[in-house]
Amino acid sequence: MRPPVSAVALSFAAGIFAGVALPLPPLFCFASVVGFAIVGARRWSALLVACFFAGAFSGAVAHLKESSDCRLAWQPGNHAAVVKILDAPGRNGAAKARIVFAPEGCAGTVRVRIDPDGMQSGVTLVAVGVVRGRGVFRIDHARRLRIRRPLRFVIRDAVRARVVALYGNRAPIVEAMILGRRHDLQSSTRDAFVASGLAHLLAISGLHVGIVAALVTIGLRRFSRGAKPWAWGAGLTWCYVVLLGFPTPATRAALFITVA
Repeated sequence: MRPPVSAVALSFAAGIFAGVALPLPPLFCFASVVGFAIVGARRWSALLVACFFAGAFSGAVAHLKESSDCRLAWQPGNHAAVVKILDAPGRNGAAKARIVFAPEGCAGTVRVRIDPDGMQSGVTLVAVGVVRGRGVFRIDHARRLRIRRPLRFVIRDAVRARVVALYGNRAPIVEAMILGRRHDLQSSTRDAFVASGLAHLLAISGLHVGIVAALVTIGLRRFSRGAKPWAWGAGLTWCYVVLLGFPTPATRAALFITVA
């Protein structure tokens, strides 16, 4: 007899609590998930234990990421770090950056303010600046390292430039919907989407990935007889997720599409 969904959910939730509160080693939790899942192919009690350790793995990883997050480790004041700009800064200099190295030994993703002139996504900088009370790293001095930008950042900048050329003043909305880039969205536009109940369209989700997969699959079925539309649909969906930078909702949707 299969256990009810509530039992699976409670096992997973208990695992998350254990992974955060104890915390448990992520490698041990992952190995336990694999082991009990194999046994659980015939015993539901073992499957529930596997769900527990799956939750523990999720909680332990989240705890490790939070404990090493520079947003928590950095106190207001002067700081220096090696950062990778994850997206081209907006007109006001706002961007997100991943900490490659910091003297405090922390990592993670932080919000930055930097001079946007000539700044591209994917560049690696030695940055010196000030952290304010709201956790924004204002970069006052930066030196670009001679490290080749990954291909996905080059493509993102090319797509962004094409969107700006095609849509002009409406480009920030299009960028938000297809690239998840919201740095240039005006507050009035955000408020309008929130008031209309459509704010979720401005954040990349499973809906966006599903639309891409559906368009690719339907197009191949319509115009190509020899290709396998489901295979190309899944493959190009993952290409889109890579371009986005593997956000959790998009990655989850791509995984479901691939399994289907």
